Amino acid sequence: TVFAWILKFILIGALIVAVVFFISKFIDEFQLDPSSARLKRPDFPQSRRLRVLPANTIQTILKYWSDGHIRNALALLYTAALVHIDSKFSCDILESDTEGECLRKTDNIDAESHDAFRVITHIWLRLAYADDEPSDEAFRSALRQFEKHIATNT
Repeated sequence: TVFAWILKFILIGALIVAVVFFISKFIDEFQLDPSSARLKRPDFPQSRRLRVLPANTIQTILKYWSDGHIRNALALLYTAALVHIDSKFSCDILESDTEGECLRKTDNIDAESHDAFRVITHIWLRLAYADDEPSDEAFRSALRQFEKHIATNT
């Protein structure tokens, strides 16, 4: 009877731990804790290798920028540049490639597209790793280069 009582105590304890664990995961996943100091999740996934772009990519980028969602705007601009370059020039860009590897894989594309991609990559890296937001002029220049040299004729 003592053994059964100990086994029962262990099973009930394990059940309580499991329930608490799943409740905490649920709260974390859906951010139900209003006192949480966590940052708001971005509207656009931070994955820079997203292969499906919004139908109105440039308008979406501009909307993010004008709404102050700088990281989302630049993440989408960088992602769109990758997607267009990879489909236009077949650079074999892999999901695991770093920004530097992507730049090296685009060395053989036309100079204007490569220069535009280098500018976009540069402003993305400065924001992503140094938290250095580009000026409005630098952002709009990169977006114009994207439209002119990367997004055309895909």
